[in-house]
Amino acid sequence: MRYTDQCKLDCAQSVLGFCRHLPDLSPAGSSAIIRLQRLITQAGVLLEQQRAALGEAAAALAERQAIAVPLKQRLAHLVRLAQAAAVHEGEVTLRLRIPFGASRQGEFLSAARAATGIATSYRALLLRYGMPAPMLAELGSDLERYEEAQRRRANAQAAAVAATADLATVAREALMAIRHLDALQRLRFAADPELLAEWQAVRSVRWERPRGRPREDSGNTTGEQRGWSAA
Repeated sequence: MRYTDQCKLDCAQSVLGFCRHLPDLSPAGSSAIIRLQRLITQAGVLLEQQRAALGEAAAALAERQAIAVPLKQRLAHLVRLAQAAAVHEGEVTLRLRIPFGASRQGEFLSAARAATGIATSYRALLLRYGMPAPMLAELGSDLERYEEAQRRRANAQAAAVAATADLATVAREALMAIRHLDALQRLRFAADPELLAEWQAVRSVRWERPRGRPREDSGNTTGEQRGWSAA
C-alpha cells in the first residue's frame, strides 16, 4: 500500500473510533459513519487480497527458481550435444542458441521451446551422439512447469497491483467521507471548544513520514506490515 493511502486509512480508523465513542445520531451523521465503516471494511478485504496475491507471487517465483536449475542444466547439455552433432554431420539447424541470461522470461522460454522442437526432429541423430533417451521428455515437462510457475507469478503480481489501485480509490473515498463528517462535527461542537479541538485532532491526517522510510512505498507492502487493520 502506498504511504499516502496508509495515512488516509489510519485517519479513517481514528475518526471511526471517535464517532463510536461520541456517536452522531442525526440522519446525515449516521449515514456518513456507515459509509466510512463500509469503506474501512472494503479496505480490509482488499488488503487480504493483496496479501494473498503477494504470497502467491513469492511462492510461484520460488517454484520457478527451483525448476530453473535442472532445466537450464539439461538445456545446456542439449545445446552442447546438438552443436557437436551439427559440426560432425553438417546440420546447421542443430546449432542451437538459447539466451540463458535473457532479461525477459518470454525470450528464454521461446528459445528453449524452439530448441527442444528442433532437437525432437533430430532425436535419432542426437541419441547416437549420446543424448539420454528421457532427456527431451524431461525438458518438455520442466518447460511446462516453468512456464506455469511464470504464469502464476505474473497473474499474482497483476492481482496485487489491482488491489493496490483499488486501495487508493477506497482511501480517497474515505477521505471524502471524513470531510463530510468534519463539516457535520464542526456544526455539532461549535459551542464546545474542548470537543471541537479533540475532533480536529482526530480528523487530521498525519502525513509525517517516520525517519528512514522510503519516499514512496511500493505496492507490495501490506497493511498488516504497516500496523493497519480493518477492525
